[in-house]
Parts: sequence; C-alpha cells; structure tokens
Amino acid sequence: MNRNTKSYVQYFFKSNRRLLILMCVGLFIIMPFAIINSASGEVEIDNSSLPGCIFVFSLIGTFLVAGIMPMFTWRFLYKKTSCNMYLSLPITRKKFFVVQYLLGAVFGLIPLYLNFVIEFLLLGFFTSIALFDFFVYFVVLLIPFFITYTILTMIAVKCNNFADAVVMSAAYLILPFVLYLAIVMFMDYQASDLLIANSSTSLINEIMPEGTMLSALSFPVSLTISLAWFVFDGFEMAYESIVNLITTGVWCLLGIVAFYISMRGFILRKEEESQHHTTSYLMYPFVVTVLSVALILILFTSDLFSSSMFIMGTIIFALYIIMRLFARRSLKIKITDIGGFMGITAATLAFVLVYQSTHGFGLVKEYPDTDDFRFVNIYYSSYNNGNSFEMKIPEENIEEFLDWLDGYLEEAEKKDTHSIDYPDIRYSMMIDYQLDRNIVESTREYWDSTMLDYSDLKKLAHWSSSVRLTDCSIIDEDGCAIKEVYNNDEAALKQNYEAMKSAQ
Repeated sequence: MNRNTKSYVQYFFKSNRRLLILMCVGLFIIMPFAIINSASGEVEIDNSSLPGCIFVFSLIGTFLVAGIMPMFTWRFLYKKTSCNMYLSLPITRKKFFVVQYLLGAVFGLIPLYLNFVIEFLLLGFFTSIALFDFFVYFVVLLIPFFITYTILTMIAVKCNNFADAVVMSAAYLILPFVLYLAIVMFMDYQASDLLIANSSTSLINEIMPEGTMLSALSFPVSLTISLAWFVFDGFEMAYESIVNLITTGVWCLLGIVAFYISMRGFILRKEEESQHHTTSYLMYPFVVTVLSVALILILFTSDLFSSSMFIMGTIIFALYIIMRLFARRSLKIKITDIGGFMGITAATLAFVLVYQSTHGFGLVKEYPDTDDFRFVNIYYSSYNNGNSFEMKIPEENIEEFLDWLDGYLEEAEKKDTHSIDYPDIRYSMMIDYQLDRNIVESTREYWDSTMLDYSDLKKLAHWSSSVRLTDCSIIDEDGCAIKEVYNNDEAALKQNYEAMKSAQ
C-alpha cells in the first residue's frame, strides 16, 4: 500500500467514524439484544429457540449491511463536485475502485462481526448448544454478504443519482421474488388446463425440490438457508444440498461478473454523468422488461377474453409507461414506449403458445415416468358420504395399473370434467405417486358423476398390496367403520361398493 492509498484509507475511516459507531449500536439492537432479553426473562424465548432467533437476526443484519454499504460507499458519484474531486485523486481508477470496494466491505463487516462475536459469547454463556456450528455459520455468511454487496455495488456504480440507486437496489432485491411468483402461478394454472386431472400438486414442486427455484432466482437469502443446511444438518439432505451447492456456485459466478461490470463501469465513467438520469441497460430497461414479462405471465392465469384480463392488461400497460417515464424523468410518451410494450407482450404470448403446444416443454404429465415410482396410492371416494376405497399398488404392478389408467383417462378426457357445464360431481379418484428420488409426492385427482364399474375397482384392489375400506353405512364408536381387507376379499369389496353406490 503506497502513501496516497494509506492516507485515503485513514481519511475514509476517520471521516466516517460516527457512522461506524451508529452501525455498531444499530446492529447490536437488531442482533444480540434478543439473547440478552431472553436471558433476563423479559422476553419468553427458551434455549431451544435461541439458535433460530440468532440465525434469523444474523441473516437480517448481514443483508442490511450488504444492502446499505454500496450506496454509502459510492455516494460521491451522485454529485458533480464530489465526483470530480474523487476521480481526480492521484490513483488509477482501477486501483481506486478496488480500494473503495474493499473499504466499503471492511467498513460494513467490522460492526457486523463485532456483533457476531457478542452473539457467540452470549450463546456460550446462556446455552449448551454446539458453538462450532454457529462459528461456521458466521463464516459462511461471508458468501451471501459479498455476493449481495457486489451486485448492489454494480447498481450503485451504474446509477447516476441517489434516487435511481435506491430504486434499482430495491428492484433487484424484489424482482426475483416477483418473477418466481409469476412462474409458479403461470405453470400451475397452465398445468390445470393441460392436465385431464381436475386438481394436482404444484408443478414446481414436482420437477424440483421445494424452494429450489426460489434459491436459483432470488437474492442469496434462500441461498444462505441452503448453505446453513450444510452447517446444521450435517449433509443429511443430500439431494437438496447438492442442488443448492450448485446454486451457490452460480451466484458466486454472478458476483464475479457483477464485480467486473462494476469495475469497467467505474473506469469508463464520465464525470458529467452525475446528477443525470440513469441510462444503463442493466438498470431501468432490464428491470422494466423483466417485471413486465412477469406481470404478463400472471395475466395468463385468468380467462383470456374475460373482463378482468382486459383490466389487468390495461393496468400492466399503464405501469410499464409510468416506469419508462420515471426512468427518463419525462412526461412525454414516445412511440418506442408503446412499441416496446407490444414487443414484450408478443414475445411473452409466443412463449405461452409454445408452452401450451409442448405441454410445458414436456414437463406437464398425467403421471411421472414409471422408472421413478416406488408405489401408487389410490383413494376412491364419494362426495355424498364417507365411503371410500384406499389402495396401495406396489412397484411390480404399476405397469398394469398404468395400462388401465390410460383407458380411464381417454374416457375422462371425453367427459371434459373441467367444463362448467359438467354435471354434479359425485365421485373422486385421487392418485398419489410416490417417487424414488427426493421430491414431493405427485398427486392427481379426477372427478366423475358416475361411479366406476365394480370390475375396475376389483382390478385395482387385486393389484394392491393393501386395501382399506371405509363404510359409513356402519357406524361404530369411532365413526364410520374402517377395516383392512385382503386384495382378493371379494365379499368385502362388493359390500363396500354397493354401500357407496346406494348412498347416491
């Protein structure tokens, strides 16, 4: 470190020491204060809940510091006088960027880890939990801190005024969750139309572990939680851990890319850009486009020609124009604004049509691939009474069951039970597919106004390893009679079938 750089580092900390003290006090209130309260009995938090409190409060503190420091560190870029002064310092811009980046990170980490140490000491004093796990967790928090700090540094450097920096930082934090919500709503609604089944589990949960897409899309809040699995669960969640480790690697790569973009943007920055509206394509153009696509996808979760579709489309168009005008700080609508929205709408519509024609790119299926099955649970019941058949078909009989199911689905598709004109629903067949890999169960439910033939129920029972019957024509002290029967007990099967049929 040469003399000029050393002098600047000393000046940075000396001129901002009040802020450093304020951050230490603020983080102390957010983080260790809960432990002190619980220890003094003022707040009822038992020892078993203390680790969870520390986990959450430490996470909040980490993201607060990582979110605030970039705008504070680069605030001089938003005023022409200070920008001219800092950029005229006798140091190359590349070196100045690296020094300023590290200063902001270190300045934020000092109060953060000072409070981590206080939390660690309090945990050791008031609890008997394994402190090493939390030591590792506090170290692991450096990963989401630097990823968030670096990406928001890119935003702070690419923006030309403080207002844009605040808006864009908030947008980058919120946008992934909006996009995740839009994808989930769109995929589930489209799946309900593409499937013959009248209801099903969430498609997102069928194709990947719950929350994995959120981890992949979102800022590293969920990433941190997935990292914590390694720390606190001892690698027990093998599949999810591997997936989230890959997610962590992707976000680290994005952090490196953001660092490079930030550095290049700072090196090429012109002093006269300060206090002007932000023009970078990574800011308003990117955010407005992604947000518009997300909102249009949500739009396709309602009937295409309904009045609500028109109203929501108008609102989305108005929001798009408002965001474009705010980005330019202008009240004049340009033809490119209208053309841009039409282009985004057309591209999204084309995606929707391709998604529908390919059955969700092959992801929307009436039942998963047979190689993934362990067993199939079938729950056939009547809506008008509590009579039901519960059957469990083992892996060796699944092929026969699926052959039968294909014929059943052909008839169900002809009946079009999704139609509002379909007669009253009287019977339900819920099929629960238990998969080999560590994914939530896949469930399909089919409605019908007529009862299955006895021969069909007899086949299902014959393929099953266990059969449970519920007969509400017989009431015992526990309610409807429930009994386990052999799969070839035709008398019991026939009796329950007739009781269900006669109750309609």
